[in-house]
Amino acid sequence: MLVSGATAPSMALFETTIQSYMVEHAIPNASVAFMSGDDTLVLNRSYTYGCGGEKHSDGRLESPPEETTTASRFRVGSISKLITATVVLMIAESGPDLDLSDPLVQHLTLTPAVDVDGDGVIDTQDPRIETITVTDALRHRAGWNCRSEDEPGFIGDPSKLDFAIVEAFSNAGTEVRLPIGVAHILGYMATAPIAWDPGTHSDYCSVGYTMLGEIIGGSTGLGYAAAVNEWLLTPLGMVSTAPGNTVLDARLDGE
Repeated sequence: MLVSGATAPSMALFETTIQSYMVEHAIPNASVAFMSGDDTLVLNRSYTYGCGGEKHSDGRLESPPEETTTASRFRVGSISKLITATVVLMIAESGPDLDLSDPLVQHLTLTPAVDVDGDGVIDTQDPRIETITVTDALRHRAGWNCRSEDEPGFIGDPSKLDFAIVEAFSNAGTEVRLPIGVAHILGYMATAPIAWDPGTHSDYCSVGYTMLGEIIGGSTGLGYAAAVNEWLLTPLGMVSTAPGNTVLDARLDGE
């Protein structure tokens, strides 16, 4: 286990627990920062565990893990939703540009653009899409069934349906190449079936936060990344955070 960064004797058990967890679950890279109650940084460590990669017949690693440093960037996944939600609330509290009761369509263009069933006709939009509010998206109550396969109107998680979205555009006569962008997701969701009346049922669906990200960018005029930095991250001293790219070759420096 390669370890680097600053630590304190009082954190020894905490560090041992982290490293034991990495070994138990074969996690090759980790980085941890620990703040005390008075906002003092008491632990700033990185860990590299040589557990992964392709192995030769004699057990040697052919592709050992990349070494982690305390400056390494990690993807935070759906923690991004907490960041997005915080900025949405800050903007809504700051003035008239955004209200939590606003319909999404007041801030987004959701124009039908795909043919999911392959009949050669762009799919029809459910009129209830016009009643989905910013609050509905924040609370995963937009009405889309992204998780419950045994319930009607199941569509899966659109953030993971790249190939299905490309095919749906192709059926409608539009060529889309991977990696897809936010505009493609919005064009797909403009005709996605709505399983429940908006605001009445909670179903975890990442695409609502994709839409909220676009609303942040539009309502501030800065774009999503710049707005999040200005409103939240920079004031907190978080200066290396950035949106990740889709393909491996487009990794950010230190990612």
